[in-house]
Amino acid sequence: MDAVRGEPASASTPTARRVDRVTGAFRALRYRDYAVFWSAALVSQTGSWMQNLTVPAVVYAATRSEAWVGFASFCQYFPAFLLSPIGGMLADRLPRRAVTLLSNSIGLVGAGALAFVWRDGSAGPWTTVGLVTLVGVATGLGLPAWQSLMPSLVPPELLQNAVTLNSAQFNAARAFGPALGGWVLATSGPSTAFSVNAVSYVAVLVAIFATRVSATRVTSTREGPIAQLRSGLAYARSHRAVLVAVALVASVAALGSPVIPFVTVFAREEFEVSDTAYGWLYACLGIGAVIAALMLATIGERIRRSTQTTWAAFGYCAALVGFGVAPSYWVAIAMMLCIGFGYLATVNALNTSIQLLVDDDYRGRCLALYAMAITGGFPIGAWVQGQIAQAVGVRITVVGAAIVLFAIVVSARARPDGIAALDAHERSDPITTQEPLR
Repeated sequence: MDAVRGEPASASTPTARRVDRVTGAFRALRYRDYAVFWSAALVSQTGSWMQNLTVPAVVYAATRSEAWVGFASFCQYFPAFLLSPIGGMLADRLPRRAVTLLSNSIGLVGAGALAFVWRDGSAGPWTTVGLVTLVGVATGLGLPAWQSLMPSLVPPELLQNAVTLNSAQFNAARAFGPALGGWVLATSGPSTAFSVNAVSYVAVLVAIFATRVSATRVTSTREGPIAQLRSGLAYARSHRAVLVAVALVASVAALGSPVIPFVTVFAREEFEVSDTAYGWLYACLGIGAVIAALMLATIGERIRRSTQTTWAAFGYCAALVGFGVAPSYWVAIAMMLCIGFGYLATVNALNTSIQLLVDDDYRGRCLALYAMAITGGFPIGAWVQGQIAQAVGVRITVVGAAIVLFAIVVSARARPDGIAALDAHERSDPITTQEPLR
């Protein structure tokens, strides 16, 4: 067995085979290194989602401004958009373990500083925004390397299962983190929530040293950094499925994801609930996504990615509209579950398409484009929607954005080189083009 991936956790016995049939959805976790990284990421992402809940809450409490909430989200994610190309180039040029170690160390410093300033009483909106910007820098540098490690942790035939379980981990954290964060915020204050996030970065640092991914390949290239970025863009332009996935995830991030920071506005102004109830409203987003991830881990490989993307995105848009018009807290809870389910099912298909279609030499740079679409679309969308919500109200803003997203998905579905391009790997005839996606 390849030492990079680690040995499976169970032997090939009749009993083990029966267990495999029951636990097939979790088969990638039988590989030690993947299981270690998955567990560390669950801890780290739980801390990150505690911070993601706390930042808009404290900013809104200090300013009572939807525009400030959108601006804080912009500053938290936009640095990742700017730095993802550099992160992708580093992931294809340097040992990916080293890049992951560096980025998580930066994140630890940023989260620790947030905890310190809120503990000593010197924090304000600008201080908070500045430090979450530093965390965004860490995300931009490290996310492509982290994503690119995945094919080194499991056999090729388990890559889709590994991607799905990674999504499950992320969204399980999105469920646990806000629920825990709402309770900590109500009982211990923001400094404790930020402290927990700082400690959670340590889990990833420990995992880096505990795994055996020392054989992670560094691309042999004589290209300079600028030339390497250009060749990565040219490669992505030649693969229609990559362009479609990036364009669609950017639309989801810009139009649908800004509902996340607006949850605090709904909780405070529309439903007038406690911090704990606010945390559970936020957590339902992750719970719905975990349900989707577990379902897809079991049957996702039998569903065409174009079909999964289309119907998941339609359901996501419908749930956003439902949340925007929800008359009560409990209806909003149900809609948040559906939003989480639809979001996960959509982005899972898009991420898997890129992972399966690209060559490993270009994996970091293509995943950097995917990360840019999310980390650029979300902050820009949050900032713009924050300004609109300030003028016309948060409900109208959420519903209007969902309708625009629905129109984009319908248009992409209608094009023969649109969503259908995501099935290129299944047809063994990758759709390529030298023209950009219009």
